[in-house]
Amino acid sequence: SLTRQAQVAKAAVDLARDLRRIDIREDAFLADLANLPILPGGASALTAAHLIEFVPAAALTESILPHWRSRLAPGGELVVVTLDGPAWAADLAQGDFASLRRRLGADGTGQPPRNLFDAAGLAEALRAAGLEPGEPRHAPPFALTIAARAPAT
Repeated sequence: SLTRQAQVAKAAVDLARDLRRIDIREDAFLADLANLPILPGGASALTAAHLIEFVPAAALTESILPHWRSRLAPGGELVVVTLDGPAWAADLAQGDFASLRRRLGADGTGQPPRNLFDAAGLAEALRAAGLEPGEPRHAPPFALTIAARAPAT
């Protein structure tokens, strides 16, 4: 049986295929975030785009990030893209209450984020998992990206 996270990911991929809005890459797959079907040290690179904001903080720091680190080859790279917490919060402060509820997912129509990071907080979480984060990149309107490397040995 699929975990809730895997069910959500599968539904998103199925919808995207149905709507032909994205091109599904051949090297993409669905898996439990804390149990990737990759041998330890078997990945030269992993990318997690807009995933970490939707998982519980404890699972992220205690199991998911350390697991991803264990799957990277020496010197391998993990690229994490997430909501830029401060930029998103500043934008949320504008507008009316109904808009705020909708964008937070607090109106029952969406999945609210569970984690919001600023660059320092994301870098610290990556360091705690044994990775060396690079410089953060901010992209409009609300994307924060950090590429982190596993130790070379």
